[in-house]
Formats: sequence, structure tokens, C-alpha cells
Amino acid sequence: MADLHAAESSRKRTVVEGTTAKFSLAWKRYKTYLQLIGINRGWYLDNFSRDKRLKILGAVCHAIREGRFYSMSLKTNKTESVRTALDNVSQAFKLADRPDPRLDRDGKFAFVLQRQLQGYRASDAPERRKIAISGSVLHEFYRLSLSCIDKARCELFISAFFFAMRSCEYLTVSGK
Repeated sequence: MADLHAAESSRKRTVVEGTTAKFSLAWKRYKTYLQLIGINRGWYLDNFSRDKRLKILGAVCHAIREGRFYSMSLKTNKTESVRTALDNVSQAFKLADRPDPRLDRDGKFAFVLQRQLQGYRASDAPERRKIAISGSVLHEFYRLSLSCIDKARCELFISAFFFAMRSCEYLTVSGK
């Protein structure tokens, strides 16, 4: 029981560290972009109007989208990555007791940022469907396995496959 508790505690610590790392990385990229455009301090943009703040945030989002902060980036980032970075920067503002820079005068997510993210989503590459593994492939793995450990793993895969297929009986699907 103690081992289970230690493993759970370690997993939670890893999740927290991962979240903190993403937060720090987003803030670092935000500050780097501000320095590139000549803003070397005043990270919270207190001296800028709300409209200017939104334009700067939109520009930061675009830089993240294009992967300007990566040394070897050849592809654009997905919308979810841009949105997460924007949310993390906004969180830093809130933690510093500043107003959320993403919000417009009405306290809603700014229309210009909404449109920008929608445009990114529309141009994101569609997700490629993965080819489903069939039972005959699992059976062939089992047939070709040599060691007892390999056979045991194959039996676990086959069991998981069975229960995954069994759950399909309780789902209703329309279309292909």
C-alpha cells in the first residue's frame, strides 16, 4: 500500500512539474517576444491600452504558431498549443494581480483573439486516423512469440482487445 501511495505521489509531482514547466516556458517565450519588439521591462503592459495589449498578445500567439522560439522548428504549432501558451501568459498576469489581458471591455474573451484562433484551427492539418489493429494481428503476435513473457504480454493485449470490442456493443454510432 505504501508503494502505491509513493507511486501516486510521484505521478502527481511529475504532473505538477510538467505544468509548471509549460507555464514557465510560455512566460519565457512571451518575454522573449516582448524584448524582440523593444519592450525590455513592464512585462504586464501597464502603459499600453487594452487594444494595444490585445494586438501584442495576438502577435505573440502568431510567433508561437510559427514556431519562432524553437531552434529546429519546421512546422507550425497546432491551435491547442497556441491557446495553452496564451492561457499560461494570462495566468501569469492574474498571479501578479493584473487584469486578464485576453479580455475585452465587456470582460469576454476578445473577439480578435477568438478570430485568430479560429483561423488557426481552420488551417490546422486534419487529424489522421490511425488504422485499427485487428484480432488476426494479435493472434499472429501470439503465434510468433518465443518467451513466456512475450506470450503473457500477447494474452494481455488479446484480453484488452476483447474488452475494447465488447464495449462497442454498448455504443451507438451513426455513419461510418
